[in-house]
Amino acid sequence: MATKVVMPKLGLVMREGLVVLWHKEEGEHVEKGEDLLEIESDKVTTLVESPASGVVRKIIAVEGEVIPCGKAVAVIAEADEEIPGLDAIVADTRAVAITREEWERRQVLKEATPEPEQQEAETGTKVSPAARRLAKEHGVDLSLVKGTGPDGRIVREDVLRAVEESKAKPQEAVSGRPGESIPMGKMRRSIADNMARSARTVARVVHFAEVDMTQAVNYREANRESFKREAGVDLSFNTILVKATASAIREYPALNVSLEGDMIREHADINVALAVALDDGLITISIKNADKKDMQTIAKESAALIEKARAGKLQVDDVTGSSITVSSLGAFDIDCFTPIVNLPEAAIIGVGSLVKRPVVKEDQIVIAPIMKLSLSFDHRLVDGAPAARFLQILKRKLEAMDIFG
Repeated sequence: MATKVVMPKLGLVMREGLVVLWHKEEGEHVEKGEDLLEIESDKVTTLVESPASGVVRKIIAVEGEVIPCGKAVAVIAEADEEIPGLDAIVADTRAVAITREEWERRQVLKEATPEPEQQEAETGTKVSPAARRLAKEHGVDLSLVKGTGPDGRIVREDVLRAVEESKAKPQEAVSGRPGESIPMGKMRRSIADNMARSARTVARVVHFAEVDMTQAVNYREANRESFKREAGVDLSFNTILVKATASAIREYPALNVSLEGDMIREHADINVALAVALDDGLITISIKNADKKDMQTIAKESAALIEKARAGKLQVDDVTGSSITVSSLGAFDIDCFTPIVNLPEAAIIGVGSLVKRPVVKEDQIVIAPIMKLSLSFDHRLVDGAPAARFLQILKRKLEAMDIFG
């Protein structure tokens, strides 16, 4: 019996995947569970195993194409087996398959271009339904299209002409000193896509706070040896910050949301992401249900996920599902920074270095370890006052080490 190999949905937010590499060619035999292809989504490359044993009779999606989840990328069957409806299966996928470059172009146009209905209302130009659908698909700005239909109505042919003209338009030459051109790797390109998309679309606002980390430093020093002995990993400030963030969200869940299309998703679970620097880029690992876990568990899970990241074995679910990220540059003597929100999350916490400074306590000048926090948040999802309230709670919890409730 023929078996369709479909683009898997490996996480709640995954909608499509990039075919990176086929491990088998058409006509080759494959065993069930054997590596069949590699796909990429959300900066993670994942091996897809064959769902059945047989011959790879048809590869439908080629390397470098983006395919929606659930669509067939290959068909496995016996060597001489009839495959009913094969042409229809192939046509169904080919109708929606696009190159990575085209997918990136559409994302940019989709985010930068108003809805065609909005354009029509603003310009007063009539647009046929077919032209409107086509313009939305290709991200065409209808205000720049000249209609040739009755009374200047924009018809399908006008949009098609605009699409062809945009493809044929020559690129402006860039002059400069000759140098070395280094191709972007998969991770760097994905980071570039995600960060540029966030910068274009997020209504980012940043709040700042200084935190007296005296209690946190004392707690870490008092428990560091026993923690490492029992958990096998170090008690880092990142672990404390992840736990404190989860505890603050549990007390005040206004930031436990994410953007899904035109909808705001309110999460039942509290999943906190931690930004991790790798040799070839940056990735965020997701600590699921961080509010319900002790710090030993958080530290061990973080270490295991970091090891998977360095080995290139992360799954999509390992890096998705969070509503907030903790990103620390304290090890680099950075006082404060304003990180970019990691879509579709609501916020990201920037953690600066720990610096001993004179502060006033009960009218006395004392030396205390001070850490600066920044909270970058998406104002489309969260208003300024709730974000400030959350940062206030996080500051209080860190200063009192009240993070276990």
